[in-house]
Amino acid sequence: MLNGQLKSYVEAMAKASSIITEENPDFLVAPMCGSIPFIDVMYLVDRDFDPTIVVYMPASSKIANVNHVIDTWYSNFLNEIVKHPDIFPKVMGIDEVVSGQSVVRCFNAVDKVNQKKRKGIRQSLIERLHSQDLSKSLGAITETDILTDNNFSYELNEMMERIKNGEYKNKEKAVKDSHFFKEILTNCLNTKLKYKTVGIEDSKVDNKCRVYKKLIEDGIVIPVKVLSIITMDNPKYCPVQLEPLESTRKNCVQFSPKVKEVTITPEYMEFLSNIAKMVGRDPSKVHPINLNTILQSSKYLN
Repeated sequence: MLNGQLKSYVEAMAKASSIITEENPDFLVAPMCGSIPFIDVMYLVDRDFDPTIVVYMPASSKIANVNHVIDTWYSNFLNEIVKHPDIFPKVMGIDEVVSGQSVVRCFNAVDKVNQKKRKGIRQSLIERLHSQDLSKSLGAITETDILTDNNFSYELNEMMERIKNGEYKNKEKAVKDSHFFKEILTNCLNTKLKYKTVGIEDSKVDNKCRVYKKLIEDGIVIPVKVLSIITMDNPKYCPVQLEPLESTRKNCVQFSPKVKEVTITPEYMEFLSNIAKMVGRDPSKVHPINLNTILQSSKYLN
């Protein structure tokens, strides 16, 4: 491993950590397995990096039915962390980039789940608004007032009064208020659950795919360039071993999203120790982090 490559890797991780700190997410999703070394190194190079916000998502292309796995994992993850109308945590990702296709695949799967979650919340509130049960209708308006940060409190309180007074026997008023309710709800939810990711770009491939470039233009991917992702596709630098599945095709091994075991190789420890020396940390105290979190990464698939 060349010192120039190692120095570039350290600088990239420092920049990535700085971006994450500035964005201040509640959760940082690290797609496994490629992003695991990123987290370990950011913890070494930036004393302000908080590893407790990291969650590890099985997203390797080697995983069987990986799109379905991401869909299931992220859906269950959102169900745990989102408590509408008032808790919508900010989630970011960090991923390795060669052509950009893996980042696009991951983003598309996550974005699909986010859209589904927003749509489900909106549909539930609209159905409750139109319920024959007065308490459900008023409750939907109260939750929407909280969701929209009280920016439409006057209009929503007027709606409450019209419901209580039975004014919706006038169909024109009912339709008008229904359109207003749906519009403010949709506009508000469209600002929630926005996923952005830091893309660690390997310089060996200059020609990134078109969709990936569009994600950068849209501010969804924040690129960080590195001379070489020296940990990429090297089993010695990946502590995680996934459970292999029986293959129906010759020379094609696919894996379960579940972690079989975590193995810390001497090569990986040497890699972390060299980085520690470079950034002025005690190499004798270096160790991989979040091992229990990694081992529990499939809990959102249950």
